[in-house]
Amino acid sequence: MYNGYRVSGPATGRFLKKGHRHGLLVKEVAVSPNKLWARLMGAGVLVVLFAVFGCGGGSEGDPSTDGDNDGAEVMPCSIDLECDPDEICGLDGFCIPNPDGDIDIDESPIDGDDTDKPGDGENQGPQIRVPENVQFGAVLIGESRPGSVTISSVGTEDLIIGAAEILQEADDFIIENPIVDAEPVTLAPGTSLTLQIEFTPSYGYAANNPLQIASNAANGALAMVLLQSEYKGTSVISFEPSELLFGNVRVEDPGVTLPLQICNAMAAADGNKAIAITGLGFKFPGTVPHFTLTSDIQPMPQKPYYLNPEACLEIQVTYDPTEATFFPEQHENFVIVDHDADQEGDLPATGRNEVLAAGTANQNSIYVYPNPIDFGLREVGTQDAVNLVIQNQTVGAVEVKSMQLSGNHCEEYTLYLGDHQTFPFTLTDQETITDIGVGYAPLNSGPDQGCKLIIESDLPGASAYTRVSIEGAGAPPNEKPVARVARSDRGADITQPIDVAANATAPQRRIALYGDISYDPDEDYPLQYKWTVIAPPESQSDFLPSVTDPIVTYTVDWPGLYTIQLVVTDTKGAASNPKTVLINYGSDEKIVIDMEFSCDGETNVDLGWRAPNGLTCSDSTMTAQRTCNLGDYGFPIVSNNTTMCDEGHRETIVHTNASDGAYIIKATYTEDCSGELPLVIPICLGHENANITVRIYVNDDIEPRWTRTTTLTEEGQTREWSINKVGGAWAAPQP
Repeated sequence: MYNGYRVSGPATGRFLKKGHRHGLLVKEVAVSPNKLWARLMGAGVLVVLFAVFGCGGGSEGDPSTDGDNDGAEVMPCSIDLECDPDEICGLDGFCIPNPDGDIDIDESPIDGDDTDKPGDGENQGPQIRVPENVQFGAVLIGESRPGSVTISSVGTEDLIIGAAEILQEADDFIIENPIVDAEPVTLAPGTSLTLQIEFTPSYGYAANNPLQIASNAANGALAMVLLQSEYKGTSVISFEPSELLFGNVRVEDPGVTLPLQICNAMAAADGNKAIAITGLGFKFPGTVPHFTLTSDIQPMPQKPYYLNPEACLEIQVTYDPTEATFFPEQHENFVIVDHDADQEGDLPATGRNEVLAAGTANQNSIYVYPNPIDFGLREVGTQDAVNLVIQNQTVGAVEVKSMQLSGNHCEEYTLYLGDHQTFPFTLTDQETITDIGVGYAPLNSGPDQGCKLIIESDLPGASAYTRVSIEGAGAPPNEKPVARVARSDRGADITQPIDVAANATAPQRRIALYGDISYDPDEDYPLQYKWTVIAPPESQSDFLPSVTDPIVTYTVDWPGLYTIQLVVTDTKGAASNPKTVLINYGSDEKIVIDMEFSCDGETNVDLGWRAPNGLTCSDSTMTAQRTCNLGDYGFPIVSNNTTMCDEGHRETIVHTNASDGAYIIKATYTEDCSGELPLVIPICLGHENANITVRIYVNDDIEPRWTRTTTLTEEGQTREWSINKVGGAWAAPQP
């Protein structure tokens, strides 16, 4: 072997160089003199380039005559291309008529001879003749077919063949007597050499592979021969039957065996390929033990079984159930066939087909599904029920004499008889009923085992009693989880409002909230989280990364009170009570209500401030010191009240350390401009409408935190705004 090729025959000691080149294939390829020189010199061939100048019949140096005294003009030349198409360049360096006229050496000489002879013009020097192609016909995978290529020397000089190599799919061809660069072959004029070639396809394809022959031939230094086959490379796998349906098989009876034929459906005469079967088996080996497969072959990927066109492989599949199934449930498995066919179906491009094998199993008995009846874990105080499917699997009718619960903990189970309250009743052959059920209501925590459903029938022997075990376990009622929130990882639950100073920086206003300290007494984890917030209307903030994460951050971006709540839910759907966290952004120690209005005439507007206890501060209730007594809600101060219109047109109430609660701002359109009462602040309007602007400041705000405007049109008309203080923070006023 050499580079994957076997060498034998008369050319012992010579090797073929392995080649894998792809491209446009032509019959002959020109090669430059330098490349040919290098190839032949590398092969140890002495190449002598020379020019021969002979003496013609014409005058020396006179190109006007050709020596035949016919007066025809003779042109000087060095190669045939410098002459007319029907001429060649003679040995004397002048164009002369082509005596053969056989430029392409096609064995159809114009001069009437049957061979290309030395001296025949175009055949001057070394010349090569090879067939255009070699036909191998249709060859199946794994089979071989011989062919041959004859190389003929048809020139006037020795033909030196430097190498012969196959450029594509070389592994599928073996040249019995190869020619390699290291040992060129010389053919004298008139002799030939035949290469014996064997074609063995390794996969399905139509061969059109070039054999390249390098030589010193003047008519083509690289000659090409196409090695061709009619192999179509097509195969389609088929199955007969398409499904293995075993029907009902009694457990007491022997198993049933069905044949499955695996076929290559393509015609052999069309040159189609064999199918390489690389595996046979079941999709669920061992998990459905009722099926077995019998085959004369055991294919593997490393050792496939080849299925030629029009051929079939038969395997046997047996269904031998060891336990009954409930109709219409059935035992199912799939016969798996791995292959390289062109089949497209449920699993295209995987080289795998699945053939269903299915059957049901029954026996002489009453079958109950489910068996056992398992309720699992149920909370004490709850109820659950299961409907039973009861089937007569015998041949003929069966009389059901009774059904009852018997054993331990049966007081926690209930038998529901549906439409079969009266015994006995009859189940016909294969009849199924579904209206009978069992209920479960655990009374205490812990397992409830030992109770059985017993069905008595007229079946003979032990088959007369069908027993079904019932299982369940009581669990304590589900407790709600507990939502908790900390300021740090694994910190303590927050119990006091979080105060954020009015001049706090952005990082200080970013509050981290750890809800992962929440817990569930039943340990029904994982918990689900949901954050909500009631914020000042102007706030644009939100929870990050999301409202469902256990740990979030929230940035307070507008002064006021933020009410944040967390609710957690366990895996059973129980939700916790909301956990509330208050964030007070800014210390609202002082609120200033400043009312500005137009003034021209004898009309007044009165500013009022009512506390949650109903006491009001206004012009009529303030003292000589301009204060008001609001009881437990403090003593606001009235300022900027005027007695004459020309002294100003605004009124201000300042309330410090106001307690939490709901307050009312009230503007009243009055007519009291005499200035006689010291506690009355006259506000004069010079037109029918009173245009009012109320600005509200908190603490030391330079700009108003809220502004409200209104217009009053007649005496006695009022306008009110409610404003709440919660957790020490003022909220925006509302109409």
